[in-house]
Amino acid sequence: MGKVMKYRDHRGLLADSLDTTVEIPATKEALIAHLNAISSSGPKLTNPDSVTVEKYGHGIDKRCGWDTHIVAVYGCAVGFTDGPLADVVLTELRAALEAS
Repeated sequence: MGKVMKYRDHRGLLADSLDTTVEIPATKEALIAHLNAISSSGPKLTNPDSVTVEKYGHGIDKRCGWDTHIVAVYGCAVGFTDGPLADVVLTELRAALEAS
């Protein structure tokens, strides 16, 4: 398996959120599969563009040691990861190399 990331659900309290932490491959496909697996109702996610992962806050979150990124589905926060998706990092590296 390639790079893995930690994912946790959005909850009212950080401790409750951290209790939901799982490790999954650091890809959008794996994230969508996980979100579909934990969803108890509603339609399954099929459009990758409906899920976004963006930097949340500044630097490392001292409470949990994460480089926190927020996960949103159609703009609504559903959870957090401990870093960016691996494919996003690769895209950014390629763009930087091409620009130099």
